[in-house]
Amino acid sequence: MRSVAVVVQACPAPGRPGWEQVRAAIEASDIGYNYRVCFQSPNRTIREHFLDTLRSGASLGRDLVLRLEDDVDVNQYILENLVNWPALDDDRFGLGWAFDPGGSAQSGFDRKHRRVVPATRWSRKPLAYAQGVLLYTRDVDWICAGCERWFQTHDSPCAQDMAMTATVTEAGKSIAVHSPSLLEHLTALPSTLGHNHVGNRVAHSNGTFLRTWRRSDPVLDRHGRPLTLRTG
Repeated sequence: MRSVAVVVQACPAPGRPGWEQVRAAIEASDIGYNYRVCFQSPNRTIREHFLDTLRSGASLGRDLVLRLEDDVDVNQYILENLVNWPALDDDRFGLGWAFDPGGSAQSGFDRKHRRVVPATRWSRKPLAYAQGVLLYTRDVDWICAGCERWFQTHDSPCAQDMAMTATVTEAGKSIAVHSPSLLEHLTALPSTLGHNHVGNRVAHSNGTFLRTWRRSDPVLDRHGRPLTLRTG
């Protein structure tokens, strides 16, 4: 069984608006109290803090690092669902998105009729909205180095996300987007992580976040009948 180090990239000090809601959601999941909150030091930029958080997760010596932002709701079985995600054994895997921005891994029909279709979407294009990103600990060093190079020549409202995904895709790997979404972006909470996006550009899962979904659950159609589906 794979092991996962969970780290939360958080604002400069405790007391961030909404943090108690986020903390309660994390601790109500199978993460429990086994996570590390990385608060930003006054002498570190937001980009340095982002890389510090990834490296802090890698230092815990687990197989995988799950980096969360401090404005999410959490699936109750998030670790169980992630360690058993078939995408982790795919040679294409570079990064995993536990958050599905806009429900993009599911079709419009599936979202409309609330069908749970656990089929991974693979992207070779840079993605934003990495509210929960999963990566192998063995990859943290070269991904951080690639992000540092990217930061030297780019600026973006979602720079942390774009730097990660650009680094991975330039290395010939892909981003796997989990379906259903295992996180929900709490858009009512103001960003503390250096993002400049506002209003309608702030992503949510478009109804595909399911707090109690487990990979072992049967897949049902809108009439409650079992579906036979390809998963991955």
